[in-house]
Amino acid sequence: DTASALDIAHLADALTHVSTGGGASLEMLEGKRFESVDVLDPA
Repeated sequence: DTASALDIAHLADALTHVSTGGGASLEMLEGKRFESVDVLDPA
């Protein structure tokens, strides 16, 4: 996951925010639709 990769690369301190969304974030980047998000943006 992102947080672990940043720790291994010693880059975590270079960022002000690290997402911990995990698998859901990766699924969203892959194009998966989420009903909870679709409800917020009907467009």
